[in-house]
Amino acid sequence: NQCLLKYDVAPINLSSPLPLADPLLASSWVVPPLLAFAYIVLGYILPRIIEFLPIPKEDSLDEDDVIHTNEGRSNNTNELRNKAFLAVSSTAAIIKLSEVLQTHDSIQIGADVLAMDAEIKLQLMAMADACQWAMLDRTPVALI
Repeated sequence: NQCLLKYDVAPINLSSPLPLADPLLASSWVVPPLLAFAYIVLGYILPRIIEFLPIPKEDSLDEDDVIHTNEGRSNNTNELRNKAFLAVSSTAAIIKLSEVLQTHDSIQIGADVLAMDAEIKLQLMAMADACQWAMLDRTPVALI
């Protein structure tokens, strides 16, 4: 969410063509290396550490449960594609929700105006995150 971003080191700014609009992009040249480091830690190092923790594993699949046909692989590919789309779109929605909650102190629903304090905003973000976790993962490791 770019409503909070202000970069002082190696800034990258792409202005909006609309007057008085937020920039289309506000970032820094420092961000990609930091993200690369985070992806290495989260995608490689942390999973290797978790493998050694005494976490009970789910029952492994029996030979009968494994699908050996091309159709099964196609269904699995489609399922993974749908899950990836859901992961990306739900993450974008959560980031947008964060921006809206950060920039608005109330929401108008019909004729009613709902005032939101920090506690309500935190609860809304927690519910959105819990919904994403329930839709995509549901593993205890993902809650770390």
